[in-house]
Amino acid sequence: MADHIYLDHLAVASEHGFEQFARYYGELGGEFIGGAVDPGFFFFQVKYVSGMKIEILEDDPGQPAEDFLRRFVDRNSAGPHHLTFKVPDIHAALDRVRDAGYEPVGIDVVNPEWQQAFLHPKQAPGIVIQMAASNKEGDGWDLGDTRLPQPICAAPADLERVVLLVDDLDRETRLFSEVFNGERVGEGTDDELGGYVELVWSSGGRLRLVNPTNPAVVQWLGGRAGRLYSADFVVADIGPVTGARAMGAGRWEVPPEANLGVRLRLRGPGGSS
Repeated sequence: MADHIYLDHLAVASEHGFEQFARYYGELGGEFIGGAVDPGFFFFQVKYVSGMKIEILEDDPGQPAEDFLRRFVDRNSAGPHHLTFKVPDIHAALDRVRDAGYEPVGIDVVNPEWQQAFLHPKQAPGIVIQMAASNKEGDGWDLGDTRLPQPICAAPADLERVVLLVDDLDRETRLFSEVFNGERVGEGTDDELGGYVELVWSSGGRLRLVNPTNPAVVQWLGGRAGRLYSADFVVADIGPVTGARAMGAGRWEVPPEANLGVRLRLRGPGGSS
């Protein structure tokens, strides 16, 4: 059953979920697939052609029963919150991570419709890792008669990969390949950030682990074990993407300070990846 473990989404957190929705749905054309209100926060998801998703989390101060998001925003400001891996059996997944030397936290297996556990960012490379098992297709969301405005982009962008900086490339490659079943499809030293390993999952999820050598990027990592660097998109039209600055032929970047803490790297269909 381990072959059914896959990278499902990147979650981004802020106090301004509708601004994020305008970005990931309106400007980049992600397909809205659902959302809900939980005690203490709102969440909704958009999906891209590759199959990978962005989950948008917004603190709900009127519902303080679950304050993890409030604490995160207060401590870190807005930015990347977690990576979610879907697993077929939460108990088997817990055994896998423990056998690899990790101790999961926040274990919740009471509701068979949604069971989850986490790796703390001090164990995982600088970002929360969520393991989730659901016995309902589509996480049980019923979109009902959902009417949304059309995205403003001419054609949907695609979420090509997420890029995670790590201080120990071998260790984190083992975590994501051996524990979370990623398939290694590339590696080298030719990434402008540093040495890298690229992994993919059957879901379309793609993760690039980079041990930075670029001095500015090493400084940005700041001695952490890891830090999510960017979400990389392929875009047919850069026009609707506010805050994008040119980085070379067919390449653009939206810096974290212009996108609620999440760097976007974008390329046209002919730009280098």
